[in-house]
Amino acid sequence: MSNIAKPRMTEADRQELRALFSQLADIQANEILEQLEHQPQQANGLKQDLWGLQARLDDIHADANT
Repeated sequence: MSNIAKPRMTEADRQELRALFSQLADIQANEILEQLEHQPQQANGLKQDLWGLQARLDDIHADANT
């Protein structure tokens, strides 16, 4: 087995990927919003689901940092 360190992603690469992920998320969000434009009840249900997911992610993050 080799002890040669594998190269890690640079901070510039991380920032570039983060920007690309953000752009992709915006595109997906716009498509979803267009589909929900005339469906306010489904849009509200989706908001509730996303708030629940965010709360769960916050809990996981808090647990990981304790």
